Amino acid sequence: MAASLNKIEIQSGASASFWYDDWSSLGRLIDIVGNGGCMAMGIHKYDTVERAIQVHRRRRHRTDVLNKIEEEIHKLRTKGLTSAEDINLWKCRENTYLPKFSTSQTWRITRTVHTTVAWYKSLWFAKATPKYSFLTWLAVHDRLATGERMKRWNTSTYATCPLCQEPNESRSHLFSSVLTLRPSGED
Repeated sequence: MAASLNKIEIQSGASASFWYDDWSSLGRLIDIVGNGGCMAMGIHKYDTVERAIQVHRRRRHRTDVLNKIEEEIHKLRTKGLTSAEDINLWKCRENTYLPKFSTSQTWRITRTVHTTVAWYKSLWFAKATPKYSFLTWLAVHDRLATGERMKRWNTSTYATCPLCQEPNESRSHLFSSVLTLRPSGED
């Protein structure tokens, strides 16, 4: 996922990986052709763009993708490399890349937006103890490390409730037990 957020604008090509960085209009070349493309093109797996431009001899290939890569190399040769450093570009919006990294923009791009549940303010509020809020959140989503869940991870786990010796400790068992163990008259 992180690789899809970064592109490189080639200046000298000295710091950009030919196969692993997203510098061409085709994207990351290793994702397109795999390791076999390195052999077919005659460009070492760890070569920089600069090295590939200087050393590579143009060839004709049977596969269209390799010919497109040859065309990308030809475009760079025609444009020419400079002595300036390559520029890292970071995705800030769909199809928009800037030379400055922004944590907030990256957060907006990578997060999955869910609808807000009605009870969130009773759980996540100012001055709430984070540990208790998190444990309550785990309980609501049935993610507590109960015997039942441990049994799903490892079948040889002991799943008996340590409070009442119920053979299968689960979230509903724990909370129904809490309600029944309470002395009458207490809320």
